[in-house]
Amino acid sequence: MIREICNDEVVLQGIKAFAASALQNLADAHDTIIEARTVQMHVANKLRKEEPRISIGDLIYLSTKNLSLPKGRACKLCPNGGRWAVVLIPKKSYIVKKCRFISLTTYLPAMQQ
Repeated sequence: MIREICNDEVVLQGIKAFAASALQNLADAHDTIIEARTVQMHVANKLRKEEPRISIGDLIYLSTKNLSLPKGRACKLCPNGGRWAVVLIPKKSYIVKKCRFISLTTYLPAMQQ
């Protein structure tokens, strides 16, 4: 509506000035939001760590807190995190299976004497 005001229409100068000021404020706010996003992204990436090297047979901890469940399945029947073993690594994902029993030698090889 503000941009529809043409020069040939009879419009008071105060209205034109207000419309121009509102458009300029909107553009400034948009530029500030974009600048804040780039600064935030830069700061967040500075603190980022390298992805850990995971190979087949490694034990990992998997949190299923925010896991989306299939329709009709109760939460209490789904696994709730814990220790998992990596079975297969196709491309950029991991296939894991639940570990029931884990020997201490997996975690503490120095204790074997």
